[in-house]
Amino acid sequence: MTKRFRLTVDPSIYQLAPTFAGVVVYVDGLHNGPSDDWSEALLQRAERLVESLPYRPEHHPHMRAWADVYRAFGAKPKSYRNGCLALARRGQAPRINALVDAYNALAMKCMVPIGGEDWDCLTSDLVRTRAHGDEPFFGNEPDSLPE
Repeated sequence: MTKRFRLTVDPSIYQLAPTFAGVVVYVDGLHNGPSDDWSEALLQRAERLVESLPYRPEHHPHMRAWADVYRAFGAKPKSYRNGCLALARRGQAPRINALVDAYNALAMKCMVPIGGEDWDCLTSDLVRTRAHGDEPFFGNEPDSLPE
């Protein structure tokens, strides 16, 4: 049986984005390992979908709504893009691993920012809150992440 975690959304999020909806989707059987033919095919389909948009990705209604949220908390949308828009503008998503490839493909297909977690590695419920700027960053340093 897969561990289940609760999503908590800080009330301050709703002050910035009253219609925000956080969703947790559990996927069994997706391995958090190297990219493979399956995840590559997902990304290629998503990339073709983005290419076929009749407008630039930043003009998609979902991306425009996210830009409004970014402006609400004082960030310049052109300087700080959400992950989905950064992927869509890049044209080709980086191949990270099967888990990341899968949620990146879904983000581009639906044009919504999506993240993913390996349930076996989580130790607490999920919390969506505003960053304060002093949070620790784990993994690659932000300045070294690919464009």
